[in-house]
Amino acid sequence: MSLDLLANARVSEIPRRQPVLVAPDTLTGEVVRRVATAGRAHAIVVDPAGLPLGIFTQRDLVTRIDHSDASWKSLPISTLMTRELVTVTEDMSLTDCLALLHKHHVRTLPVTAGGRAVGVVSIRDILHHAADAFPAEFQNLPPDPSLEAQHPWGG
Repeated sequence: MSLDLLANARVSEIPRRQPVLVAPDTLTGEVVRRVATAGRAHAIVVDPAGLPLGIFTQRDLVTRIDHSDASWKSLPISTLMTRELVTVTEDMSLTDCLALLHKHHVRTLPVTAGGRAVGVVSIRDILHHAADAFPAEFQNLPPDPSLEAQHPWGG
């Protein structure tokens, strides 16, 4: 694959994992169980029509929950989810996705079609795609001397 093709690749061109979709009133303990069972790092909170309302991520699990009190498992996920949801569509470029990931300091973007959550794309998915698509000659470019350290590191 040429680098131009890679630079213009679209979300629809990379394999996406199915999202874990949950209702806003799903208990947090159940969401964590479903996420773990699916081997994911997040769940998308959707309304009955499948429209995304928020996302619950590993970061939310670590930063928004007092783990010394087990009652968190009985809270509805809507009380702990991230509401500022950034989504992408299948026709969006991976370059634009990377820019959104960086700008919003997130690792996962729900993919929507017709407003409904149909998948997720993560930084990991994009990097795997890029690593698989780079031509060998790009991976093996000689180092740029101007980028080499000019002074010893350490103490």
